[in-house]
Amino acid sequence: MFLREAKRLAGPGGELVVIVARDETVKKFKGREPVLSEEERLRIVSSLKPVDRAILGDLEDLLSPIIRERPDVLVLGYDQWPDEERLREELTRRGLECEVVRLPKFECLHPSSTSIIERIVKIFCGRE
Repeated sequence: MFLREAKRLAGPGGELVVIVARDETVKKFKGREPVLSEEERLRIVSSLKPVDRAILGDLEDLLSPIIRERPDVLVLGYDQWPDEERLREELTRRGLECEVVRLPKFECLHPSSTSIIERIVKIFCGRE
């Protein structure tokens, strides 16, 4: 649901580019190892229907991929780290004017992508 809504916000003919967190970034912000490697996550996200393109984030500067892509609309998930106003101010300071939108948590059967991945891995790979 999140990606479909983000694609809708891109507007007619708009492109949905998803920045996939690097493994080190996941460890830093979530305090744990990612379930899948950044390359596996990149491949999975790239294959999702609403996604036009997926790229890996930057280890040195989390905002540099955003600056490089120059979106009209930047869509954040409900649990992503930046405060919208501070993010908008920093992007403006770096020469990028864009709308920053935070989507709410969508109600669904599984609370997170991690829980879905863990369930799939457990069922198909026998890993706990």
